Amino acid sequence: MKRLEQMISMIESRIGIADVGTDHGILPVTLALRGYRGNLFATDIHAAPLQAAVKQAEEAGVKDRIRFCLKDGLDGIDPSELDTIVIAGLGGDVICSILDRAEWTMDPAYRMILQPMTKAEVLRFWLCNNGYEITEERLVRENGRIFRILSVRFSGVNTPMTDTELYLGKLCLSEREPCFEQLLEQEIDRMKKKVEGLLASGSSGESAFFGRILQEMLQIRNNGTARKGEH
Repeated sequence: MKRLEQMISMIESRIGIADVGTDHGILPVTLALRGYRGNLFATDIHAAPLQAAVKQAEEAGVKDRIRFCLKDGLDGIDPSELDTIVIAGLGGDVICSILDRAEWTMDPAYRMILQPMTKAEVLRFWLCNNGYEITEERLVRENGRIFRILSVRFSGVNTPMTDTELYLGKLCLSEREPCFEQLLEQEIDRMKKKVEGLLASGSSGESAFFGRILQEMLQIRNNGTARKGEH
């Protein structure tokens, strides 16, 4: 999985890693197989996926290297035993609630690698208004879709973003990775459907708000096309 490899490449941990919402435990199992020596936690709120993770680790011969925890997010995890938190495959709003309950992550000693499946704009808004800094944002194309992976640390400084930056990513807008054009088209299509739905329901105020964001996205696309035509 391209997302898995990108997340692993972003890990600089020495103390320990918690994989929150581990599902089948692929990340901690892979790290154990590759010789990672720090603590490895695999947590999930549901028993069935956690059992699947245990089975995966048993089959790989690394069950004794991983601590499996039936927990909601980071609840009950000892902060002194890790320095990296990976939360992948959950909605951006769910990731916000997990971090909101773990106030100890408001410390630059911890690095968070976050891969929201939905509502990335909600996650960015929460992070930049609660003192967390997005230090890196990578785009990964997998199964025809673009996924975002954010590297985050607490800085104690709020860094507001424009509405369009919340949807597209401030770093993505400035760095323009190869996958950015597909991300832009993905978000334009999403925004068009949102505006159309709001207009159909008679929500003129909201449709105007999201219509403005859509126009800004279309302008970004047009500017990019114009630049290409200059070469």
